[in-house]
Amino acid sequence: MPNMSHEIYEKYKDKIFDMLENDMFHSYFSNVVETGYNNISFINRKLVKNIDESWIAEIELALPHIRVVAEKPRTFIEEQREVLNVGKVKKISVETVRHLTQHSEFISKFNDDGTIQPDKLLDVLKEDSNNTYENRFVYTLIKNAKEFVDRRAEVLLGNVNDEEGVFLNVDSKVDNYNEYITYKLEMRIRDKMVDDEETIMEKSSLLGRLASIQKELDILASSQFYKEMSKFTVVRHPIVKTNAIKKNVDYVACAKLWEFLHAYEKVGYKVDIIEQDSSTKTEFLKDIFDSIMLDYIILREYLDETSLINLNRQRRKKEINLNTLQSFMQELVTEYDISQSELRLLLLKEYNKAQKNKEKVEGAANRLNKIRQRAAEEEQDLTLVSEEWESFFKQDEEEVAKKKEKKKKKNSKRKILNKRIRAS
Repeated sequence: MPNMSHEIYEKYKDKIFDMLENDMFHSYFSNVVETGYNNISFINRKLVKNIDESWIAEIELALPHIRVVAEKPRTFIEEQREVLNVGKVKKISVETVRHLTQHSEFISKFNDDGTIQPDKLLDVLKEDSNNTYENRFVYTLIKNAKEFVDRRAEVLLGNVNDEEGVFLNVDSKVDNYNEYITYKLEMRIRDKMVDDEETIMEKSSLLGRLASIQKELDILASSQFYKEMSKFTVVRHPIVKTNAIKKNVDYVACAKLWEFLHAYEKVGYKVDIIEQDSSTKTEFLKDIFDSIMLDYIILREYLDETSLINLNRQRRKKEINLNTLQSFMQELVTEYDISQSELRLLLLKEYNKAQKNKEKVEGAANRLNKIRQRAAEEEQDLTLVSEEWESFFKQDEEEVAKKKEKKKKKNSKRKILNKRIRAS
């Protein structure tokens, strides 16, 4: 797609500003703007975010193994032994009888028929349990991985596009001899989409993988395994390398991801800042000053009152900007290998050249003003001559009309005389 704004700018410069180059008002207004107060700031910054693929790939590799453990967790038979009142005992087992023979104090009565009546018995409860270290380790891994992914996905999905911004601020105060002009402009430009197609596809692929990881971890976090394991204490880093964690393929993959997550300290993407030189160039400043003039004359065009400006006033001189001069001298001393005498000769040469150019421009301007003045005088002379000729022709026409009227009266008298002669 062609740069349409650049094409319009070139046409604008060719048709408008080139025509105004020798215009007296343009020269006058440019001088009062340039010599006034101008505070112009310009920033063009682009933040490029590159998504780190490493953590996405590591989690993708471990997820199938985490899923296997969650679907088929390791279990063991958990035995709970508790001495209870006889009425609360759920099941009498061999262990219950053996325990009673060893603890006769729990027997409250010996019957005549040889039976006994205990008041307390050992209750032994056996059930399958998931409360193994390996299961608690995988549960903690799912919990940590979900927090890790959600935290980075929130940043990445919220800021998918690269941030690009242009900022221009213009604050000018102009003393136009008979009026004060205050001009303020603030403009911000931010592109909606700055990536090319290849970059968009690459980011879409990574974001698609990230979305799949989030979905998979959400499923694991809502599984029966996760709910049951949430009742037990989590595992702390570093983990204990049990035989299962050392040798089982699934636990080995989980342990690898555990170590990666605890060692990963990045934010999930890298930010590169690309910034254009913020110094305002002479041509750029000239364009801004011209835009101030255009805005001024447009506003003036729609005002009821008119403003009389004396374009023949002497042009103001610019004051030296000491900060700019100091910055320039500092750059010369630190960045360039040039002696004091060479610098003096160089500055003198360039000053003389600039002085000649100034005299040349002023001479051309004076000649142009004389030509305009002479043309104005000639135009005034032509106006006077035209008025004299109009007066002359008007007088001549009046004399011709009088002669015609006189001749007409004379002819009328002759006709009357001839009639009288014929009648006699």
